[in-house]
Amino acid sequence: MDDRKFDSLVKSLAAGSSRRSVLKGILGLGGAALAGGTLLDGESEAARRPSPTPTPVKCPGNQIPSGGTCVCPASAPNKCGPDCCVTAAQCCDQACCQAGTQCVAEEICCPPPPGSTLACLSAQGTCCTTECVGTSGGAVCAPPTTTTTTTTTTTTTSTTPTTSACPPGQRQCGTGQECCDIFDEQHECCGVAPNEVCCLRFQCVNPGTANEFCSDCTGGLRQCAPGQECCDIFDEQHTCCGTPGNEVCCLRSQCRNPGTADEFCSPCPIDQRQCGPGQECCDIFDEQHTCCGTPGNEVCCLRFQCMLPGTAEEFCAPPTTPPPTTTPPPTTTPPPTTAPPCGEVGAACNASNPCCSGQTCSRFGFCTCSPTNGGCDALADCCLSPCDATDHVCVGCIPPNHSGCTADTQCCTGTCNNGSCVGCFGSQFNCNADIDCCSGNCVEVVSGPDWCDCVPNGWQCDNSTQCCSQNCASGFCQPLP
Repeated sequence: MDDRKFDSLVKSLAAGSSRRSVLKGILGLGGAALAGGTLLDGESEAARRPSPTPTPVKCPGNQIPSGGTCVCPASAPNKCGPDCCVTAAQCCDQACCQAGTQCVAEEICCPPPPGSTLACLSAQGTCCTTECVGTSGGAVCAPPTTTTTTTTTTTTTSTTPTTSACPPGQRQCGTGQECCDIFDEQHECCGVAPNEVCCLRFQCVNPGTANEFCSDCTGGLRQCAPGQECCDIFDEQHTCCGTPGNEVCCLRSQCRNPGTADEFCSPCPIDQRQCGPGQECCDIFDEQHTCCGTPGNEVCCLRFQCMLPGTAEEFCAPPTTPPPTTTPPPTTTPPPTTAPPCGEVGAACNASNPCCSGQTCSRFGFCTCSPTNGGCDALADCCLSPCDATDHVCVGCIPPNHSGCTADTQCCTGTCNNGSCVGCFGSQFNCNADIDCCSGNCVEVVSGPDWCDCVPNGWQCDNSTQCCSQNCASGFCQPLP
């Protein structure tokens, strides 16, 4: 307190001032001092506190923060309340209309009725499905039409549909169909117009093609074609096989010419093959038969009757019939002596068993050429079958990853690339080594042929673990009882 204020206080006491006024004076001075002290303390405390961390901006809908404010992304740059629209015309008060719909009321979007460019609401508050006409107050549903007959009887035809219109965000896939929520990312209209139906997306088969349809199957199964049975195409044994629109559920090992215009499902067992639709089953693994002919026209043929193999003129020659023999007239002259037997083409030969005239005994020990299982270095060394140049043996077909092929038809997998057969065998195909199988597992069976992955029913087995059915009985794989 300075000298002047102290003197003033003393004078007021001497002058008989009331205690209340004196107390106010004291409090005034003390309060000012207290306020001053508090202000200084607050300023000191504020100086000591760290700067607060700013709260991040929270944006509604699909808006994103930018520079402390909420903006719309580049894919939908037009702000519409809390929403963001692709175009400004899609904004309907506080929400965006989906493509193909128009804003007709507050946050209500409707598609235009067929034949109309405008969308509107009916008197009942549903989307109009007949016709929208423009008026001074906006677009409205067309009123009922009145038709007068020649007998002056008036007939009123209502334009109100028998079923209520679909709410915003849903669509009627076809006339008389239920409303389909095609924007929930689970459903869509599936089928060929005008026969589309509301369908779960994963059940819509062949989408975008002339064979599109909604499958009845669930749980990981697929309907290959309308009316077909449900096919478990994820069990690694079955697949939909055939040309589009004609596919059937088929064992993968029986689907022939996959990925081509000639794809079909063969009814033949795994150790046989149907050369073409409607053809008999052909045992192409018996080293005597093969599928012979041009693609789409192949038939089961004896290997030695398949002419021009691997060319565009390949065909199966019919068996030749020897001319009829006639009984020679009796003669008194002794029969002529016959020359000693000689080896025909493909017969084994050596110094004691020479080849017939015009033939030579090859270095592999056969007349002119080697039969199946005979030695070879190239195709010309074999009489009828391809030459596995890797194992140097004439075979019915060259296994995968072996060299010596000159055409796709010489390979067991059907693909010849730069002189080597490429590819691999699927489950339950005969194999010689793990590399032959797509799975890398060739099951070695001591008592019979080896198989990729597992031994099919009806073939030799050593134990149950080798069988696809897990049941080896009496030395053969059999179905479980």
